[in-house]
Amino acid sequence: MTGSGRPRRSGDPLPRGIQDRPRLALPGNLAVSLRHLEDDQLDALLRAANAEAERRGWKVPRADPRGPRRDAAGAAPRASARQPTKSRPLTPGQEKIVRAALAAGVGPAAIARQFGIPRTQVLRIAAAAKRGE
Repeated sequence: MTGSGRPRRSGDPLPRGIQDRPRLALPGNLAVSLRHLEDDQLDALLRAANAEAERRGWKVPRADPRGPRRDAAGAAPRASARQPTKSRPLTPGQEKIVRAALAAGVGPAAIARQFGIPRTQVLRIAAAAKRGE
């Protein structure tokens, strides 16, 4: 923030005392550099960046990148609170793989996760296979 109460912009002069310090530079391709971090390093970086953003008065997203938030008792959110999976058509080859996985004993939920489709779509493919379609 500047003395006027607004966030500092890149063209604004630095406050007294900070002008003498060397400026830190980010890598040229930050996205590629982040891929080399371990999970705990990325978590620490994310927490520090969010804390600094909050200190500066920025709005910080509260999503946990490691999965859904849990309530005080440690329970996952109800199924109705989760986002529904969008149904997308599978290619005939993908449907054949689904039928083969079902025949091999793989559960519909695991197949649905693998293909990123709703479990009901897997069950429809299974029903169609039983009917001989």
